[in-house]
Amino acid sequence: MASSYRPNALILSLLLPLALVNAGTADVVHSDLSLKSVAFGSCNKPSKPQPLWSSIESLAPDVFVWTGDAFYTNGSELEDLHEAIELQNSRVEYTHFLTHAKLPVIGTIDDHDFGVNDGGKETLKRNERIDAFVGFLKFANSLAGGNGSESLSARLADPSRDGLYSLHTFG
Repeated sequence: MASSYRPNALILSLLLPLALVNAGTADVVHSDLSLKSVAFGSCNKPSKPQPLWSSIESLAPDVFVWTGDAFYTNGSELEDLHEAIELQNSRVEYTHFLTHAKLPVIGTIDDHDFGVNDGGKETLKRNERIDAFVGFLKFANSLAGGNGSESLSARLADPSRDGLYSLHTFG
């Protein structure tokens, strides 16, 4: 009997930011991408210098995963969140990485990605904040030429998904 173990499957969720799992059906299958190297990022401050992007690029990862707190905001309003996203997306170091690395960019949302410390299900305009993060990932994939944003439509297609998570299978 063949084993159903899938060592090359990743799941992203609010409770389990990134884990190798014995997975079921994937939201996105990256059949043309053999996963050998994964780069992770979190606790990012868009207003601060970001010299690590060139170092990350030099490692030639196969995928980049935002594991939470992709940006910290300067306030708790939805407008502050949009400003932080725009600032990150305008960082020359980040956009250079995305345009040269050519990889899927995937991720999950954490408290600061809602635009507030300890943000979660009680956060005002929660769905709008999740949608802003989805837009952030879609922008990254549009520059990187990756297909990490395909899974983002899973949240929109299935309203029972409360949060932002997806299952990716590689290779």
